[in-house]
Amino acid sequence: MRQPELRQDTVEGRWVLISPGRAMRPMPHDEPFLTDEGACPFCEGNEQATPPEKVAWRLPHSPADGPGWRARIVPNRYPAVVQTAIPLSGPQVAAVGTHEVVVECPGHRASSVGLGAAHWHGLMRLARDRVAGMSGDPAHGWVQLFKNAGGAAGASLLHAHMQILSVPVVPHRVESMLERARDLGHCPVCRMVEWERSEKTRMVAEEGGLVAFCPFASGFPHEVWICPVGHQSHWETTPEATLQKMADLLWRVLARLEERLGLFPHNLVWQGAPRHHPLAGHGHWMVRVLPRLNGIAGFEWGTGMLINTVPPEEAAGMLAD
Repeated sequence: MRQPELRQDTVEGRWVLISPGRAMRPMPHDEPFLTDEGACPFCEGNEQATPPEKVAWRLPHSPADGPGWRARIVPNRYPAVVQTAIPLSGPQVAAVGTHEVVVECPGHRASSVGLGAAHWHGLMRLARDRVAGMSGDPAHGWVQLFKNAGGAAGASLLHAHMQILSVPVVPHRVESMLERARDLGHCPVCRMVEWERSEKTRMVAEEGGLVAFCPFASGFPHEVWICPVGHQSHWETTPEATLQKMADLLWRVLARLEERLGLFPHNLVWQGAPRHHPLAGHGHWMVRVLPRLNGIAGFEWGTGMLINTVPPEEAAGMLAD
């Protein structure tokens, strides 16, 4: 049995416990994905079950809020924020923002990966353009694109979807990462990418100026980061060629994970720097693939230290080209 290790994530400064032996412990066998109950509001033909769409990737001449779409973005029916609110004072700010759902495909499926790389190109273009438009408005302190897949990852519906949520402040974690890069005097993501490319043992793929790798201090089994080799702060302003390479790499990673793990619960997180932040130039964008195969329990909540049961070297060997 491989000896447990404590590894430090040089991007955030946090510690991770790599402990393969923990994989042997008994775990409850809960169904990681949700079962269907009634009509799905995200399926094609049920457009009236959602609020009117904000934007959609549609077939030519198909009407808004009707069939004929490949992906669509609609307001979240149960938003975490509000469009307008009464101003507050003191250590509180009105939670004014936008909360939307990116419905990934018209057919009822838990994963849109099987639709192929071309579909993911269009899906990422739709989401990128929406995030770019929102993040250009200073009223949105932070705009987060994310995906919860499966009940273990926080999803409440089976149909494949992502979410966009904006808040009027910059979250502490994002602020801390920018400040850490400033204080170090260099970009820790650039250094990590350079080191991972030289080490090679955790590399998954490299294409078109982007890399995919299982980071040295992975907090989750089979965790993968996708990011540019050169320093770039904002993923939502990437040109079309870079967007397509990102979409292709992400689709390939997810397809390989599904091949090896089956339908698996996971989160996807797109992160970079806030567009209007004074330290924005210190940010380096990335997409994080976070499989949710281990539970997060008392030790993790108490210490902020994740326990990963799959060494990233093994994960990369399973996923690499």
